[in-house]
Formats: sequence, structure tokens, C-alpha cells
Amino acid sequence: MNLSVGHLLPEGKVSEITQKVTSYFENDIWDADDAAFNDFRKSEWGKTHRKMNFSVFPTKLKNEVKFFILTRIQKDDLQLYSAVHNYARSFKQLSKFLKKFYPNINSFADLDINKALMQLRSHLSELGLSIRIYGRRKLSNYENLLNRLFLFYKDFYDTRDEFEKDIWDVRNIPGARFPDHESRHIVNFKDIPIPFRPLAKRYLKFRISHLSLGQCTLDVRILKLFFTFIHDKNPSWKDLNALTRKDIEDYLIFHNKTFHDKIQSKRSL
Repeated sequence: MNLSVGHLLPEGKVSEITQKVTSYFENDIWDADDAAFNDFRKSEWGKTHRKMNFSVFPTKLKNEVKFFILTRIQKDDLQLYSAVHNYARSFKQLSKFLKKFYPNINSFADLDINKALMQLRSHLSELGLSIRIYGRRKLSNYENLLNRLFLFYKDFYDTRDEFEKDIWDVRNIPGARFPDHESRHIVNFKDIPIPFRPLAKRYLKFRISHLSLGQCTLDVRILKLFFTFIHDKNPSWKDLNALTRKDIEDYLIFHNKTFHDKIQSKRSL
């Protein structure tokens, strides 16, 4: 979903944000010691860096940042400690960047995220700030926060049925089976050639209420391999109506030739 600058956001979604960001959370400064966070404080930490200051953000974006933080904490997708120590400490510089480069956006979903991330990295470098990359992450804390805000609101404002999207969040699919203790909730069809995506989605729509998320994710990887092969072989095809036994035999030869030494790694196809 691409929202252009000045795009009118879905009224129901804007109302959802307003209804959640009330009472204590209307304040522009949140203190992790406040009773409002009693149910979300998993552990205690030192007395430094316990507050989140949202006042630095432009008015149009402030509530989005609050809603993003609060929603993810309540869903246990984000620890309160991480919100304070990783996200809140990036607020000031991120807000300065937004005011300089994107003063007129209504939402983080307005961004061309790849362009914005490159601009942010260049901006931070010009300021002489250390752009430290943590662990396996390819993004610094600043970039990570901006990217997550974009992805969150790109999905949040997309009011299409979940099955119409190219990325499914199984938490939005009634009857989908997924482990509560894991953070993976995504089925991604974006690597499947566009002409065959609807077919792959119809197949997974049937299976997702009967099989685990892990199995469905594996199904998508296998479908990607098959449909990519067929698309490369017959780029004009928009369905499988013309599929022949020869096509299947050619695919099996391709598969065996490519993966005959990688039987144990089939899950990573």
C-alpha cells in the first residue's frame, strides 16, 4: 500500500489510534516506573533512561509513535526495557531528520522507506554520530526504528482482507495455527512471481487453518521454487492451464540437479 504525502488516512484507523492513546498515554513523557506500565514491566533495571519523550515529534506523527510503542508492548512484541533503551533514545535524532526531510507527511506509511533509510544514514553520518550496527542487524537503532514504524503503519492502514495482501499476518486470520511464544507471524508471498501469486494464496488460504505456520511457510518456499521455474520457462503464462507432464518432468530434473546434494537443507529452499 502506497500512501502519497497528504493522503487522507482511513478514518476508522485514525480513530483506533486516538482511542488507545488516552489517559496516562496522552502525556508526551512516559515514565517506565509509572503504574500504567505495571503489567508490562518484565524486569527491573538501573535508574537511568527510564523515560520516553514523545514531545520531539511533529504533531502528525507523535500519536503514531505512541500507538506503535504501546500496541507492541501490550501484545508482548516489544519489551518495555527495549522500548526505553533502544527506541526512545533514538527519538530526538529521528525527529530532527523527519522535520528536515519530511515536514509534510501525515504518516510513517507515506515514506519511500528505502530512500528514507539512505537519507537517514547519510544525515547521521554528516552529524558525526556513530552509526553502530548491533549483532546480526543490518540497521542502526535509528534506522531500525524508522523501518519498523514504516512497516507497522504500512500494514495498519491497509484495510484490505488479509488474504488479498502479499504478506499475511496470521494473527489477523481466524483459525490460523501459530505458537504464542514465537515472534514469527508472517507468511510472505512477495518472492513468488506476480502472475502466480493469486494461485499460491488460494492454496495457502485452504491450508493455513489446518497446518502449522511453520508448514505453511515451508509450503510458500516450495511454491516459490516451482513457480519461479515455470515463470522462467514460460514468462507469458498467467496460470497453469497449459501445464504438461513435460513441464513437471523438467521441474523434477531441475530440482534433483540443484538439490541432490542438499537433501538435509530442503527446509531452506
